[in-house]
Amino acid sequence: MMNEQRITNTFMDLVRIDSPSGEEGNIAAHIERVLDALKISHQRDNYGNVIARIEGKGEPRMLCAHLDTVEPGRGVQPVVENGVIRSAGETILGADNKAAVAAILEVFTVLCKRDVSHAPVEAIFTRSEETGNYGALNLEYSLIHAKKGFCFDSGQPVGTIIIAAPFYNRIDVALHGRATHASRPEEGINPIGILNAALSKITLGGLDDESIFNIGMIRGGEARNSVPDRIDLQCELRSYSEEKVETHTVAVRNIFQDAAAHAGGGAAVEAVRENDGYSLTMDNAFLNATQERIQRIGIVPCFKKTWGCADNCIFRARGLEVLNLGYGAVNIHTAEEAITVRDLCEVSRVMLALLQSD
Repeated sequence: MMNEQRITNTFMDLVRIDSPSGEEGNIAAHIERVLDALKISHQRDNYGNVIARIEGKGEPRMLCAHLDTVEPGRGVQPVVENGVIRSAGETILGADNKAAVAAILEVFTVLCKRDVSHAPVEAIFTRSEETGNYGALNLEYSLIHAKKGFCFDSGQPVGTIIIAAPFYNRIDVALHGRATHASRPEEGINPIGILNAALSKITLGGLDDESIFNIGMIRGGEARNSVPDRIDLQCELRSYSEEKVETHTVAVRNIFQDAAAHAGGGAAVEAVRENDGYSLTMDNAFLNATQERIQRIGIVPCFKKTWGCADNCIFRARGLEVLNLGYGAVNIHTAEEAITVRDLCEVSRVMLALLQSD
């Protein structure tokens, strides 16, 4: 049913369209043109997410993929060599998540051209997933009828089902000191010293077997011959345990504030819950049904935890039972990102199997 050349061409067209987070207008318009050609009903919500629908029989199902990519993702030139698609230059490829977008469009093409018994389908193409799942957060949920569905946004082999994702707190820290000339350090309070004192008591990386902490960005200072008055940190804390993510967050806040107070400076620490996590057990009925559907087409499912947070985390927090599945790409978010033509077709086969009526 799947047309290998067609889905390859669809994918190549998609990755050639620049769509860094926040600049998804051109790719959204492209998808709408494809949907129009297929005579598939669609609309954009107030945030710019594209929602498409195909009628069917039975309980509605959702398919979700995000339109945005990370940098460097402009001017992508895809090439196919020995059945593998990769970027010809120094950019990412954009299989994250345009492989899933291409697969959804291929499935829609099949459903429009073949007499296949299937559930009603709502496809959601979200914006700005990479920068904080903002498309899913701002989705107009009143437009969505499906209560169950699937994201394909895990860089794992096709057939992988993600059974756990972490609770994720974004932590922004501003360390305040007092500026002075470098030749008079005794007159100032160096916030870098505050940071150094805090880091002597903070563990970076694994905090326990369920939790990790990272400082990803440090900014501050205006001149090499000045003691800065402030430095800013962008941090994150992830844990499979909601209790632990909050306990560790409080500990991090206290360490920064204590170090600042000891030095005579200040520390403003803002923690925001970016994503809720989840953990599934094998007695979950929807998980088992999904596993069985994948097995029917000859693919052996596997189950993995992830440290990543995808749109399905947002959907689950809104009461929708949405699973995240693998789409087969490797080395995502790098210039070595690649996906095979075979995996593009396999993702489409999995999607179609999950939508077919019994």
